Amino acid sequence: MTDIRLPRLMDRSLRELCRLEPSSLSIEENLTPLSTAVMTLPAAGPQVETGQFVELFTLQGSAGLFRVEQVERNYQTSTRVYLSHSLITLADSLYITPEAEGALSVPQLFRGILSQQKLWQAGRIEVPSGTKVTIEGSGSLLDALSEMMDALPDYRLAFDHTTQPWALHLLALTEACATECRLTRNLRSLTVETDRSELCTQLFLPDIAEPLVADTIDQWGAVSAQLSADADLGEAELRTRGQQYLDKHKNPQVTVSLEALELCGITGAALDSFRLGGMCRVCLPDHPTPLTQRIVTLSWPDVYGTPEAVKVTLANKPQTATTLLSSLVVDTTRIRKRVVEQWDELDTQKSLLIAAQNDITLCAKDMITLRSGVAENTAQITLMDGQITANANAISLKADRIELDGYVTMEAFNSAFARIDNLESGLTTASWLRTSDLTVKDSASINLLNCTTGRFDRLTINGLTLTTRTVTVLTGASFQATGTVAIRDAAGNVTGYAITGGNVNCSTKEITYVAFA
Repeated sequence: MTDIRLPRLMDRSLRELCRLEPSSLSIEENLTPLSTAVMTLPAAGPQVETGQFVELFTLQGSAGLFRVEQVERNYQTSTRVYLSHSLITLADSLYITPEAEGALSVPQLFRGILSQQKLWQAGRIEVPSGTKVTIEGSGSLLDALSEMMDALPDYRLAFDHTTQPWALHLLALTEACATECRLTRNLRSLTVETDRSELCTQLFLPDIAEPLVADTIDQWGAVSAQLSADADLGEAELRTRGQQYLDKHKNPQVTVSLEALELCGITGAALDSFRLGGMCRVCLPDHPTPLTQRIVTLSWPDVYGTPEAVKVTLANKPQTATTLLSSLVVDTTRIRKRVVEQWDELDTQKSLLIAAQNDITLCAKDMITLRSGVAENTAQITLMDGQITANANAISLKADRIELDGYVTMEAFNSAFARIDNLESGLTTASWLRTSDLTVKDSASINLLNCTTGRFDRLTINGLTLTTRTVTVLTGASFQATGTVAIRDAAGNVTGYAITGGNVNCSTKEITYVAFA
């Protein structure tokens, strides 16, 4: 396995603290600043804080110094670290516009920008001293530098972190093609993106009537643009700048991405020969003419897992620094939003956990309360049992079942007791007939009704409607009765009750009584 050095963690004063052991590391090196990286560390590893610096490495050696911009930490699993190239430090300082008005020479402007901070110094400058540019300079030092680089499409920045302060070089891009290749459809990793948003085939210049026309106008149609330039530039200088702009925008921007190993297989070139800013002449499927493409991005999706799986991105027109910075701002906002959302989700889960814990506590309290209630009910049951024993006579009359040594069923109970449930006339007090009150005279059964006697037409006993009837008495005996007389047939079955208030002479063999309905 190829040996790649572990990242070096440094504090804000660039003192080395330790070596990091990431479980994953992805790096994206861009020709136009800024390069970025994402690193995943174990939760139990060294604590990484924002503002610290990390030196990263690839198969090609040091990838430079990066600053920790964001840390997404999960204390149970892992820590995710987002880094930007150390050039991001220029964003910490505001650009102060020089007092001199108008265009400045590039070396003068470049040194002026870097003089307003202490971490960087101007290194080698390959731009001619006579080249002048004008920038608005509203924003940070990084904004001013990016605006200057947008006006210098044939130049690039290079970095040297071995000096103090760090050296920032302004170098010319090579125009020589290092490799040539024909890209076919059967390449597994090949993607081709065509963008005509910045296409221009007809350019109008200030104070010049006739526009400059590109030789691709018949192919792409007339797409016009207006060149903005300083008023003090002559016509010749305007035409030169206009032609340079037109040459770079006369074709749509074509971006080609594929795996470096596949590119090595096609060209026969070594992997380390593909570096940022290098040129490659490519023939694309469905594209009429070969394109000269520049390597604008090198991406390592997994530096330590698959170090040779490098993705190469080529473009016939590099992305401007301003555009790239805008996209980085969008990405940073998206990442911050994601971190905030995850923290909110963590807070929600924490709240749910606390709520569940409270529910468990409440349930435990309810169980204790229930247990106390059971104990109280047991005491009440014991007390009620005592009351039943003390008031047995009253309670026994209301019970559905009376348990002694055995029990008395409701059928037996109803056969021994009768209750007047409803009385429509004559009687004013309902009461119970008790077997203990029964007396016998001669051959008739005498029942005593414990209520006020009187005339009545209809009553209900145990749900049965009773009516007045007159029959012949079978026994023929004479007796006296006050209350209720049970009338029986020859088989001894009770067929009714005679209710009287005085003597009953059965010698007449007739008696008026109340019969069951």
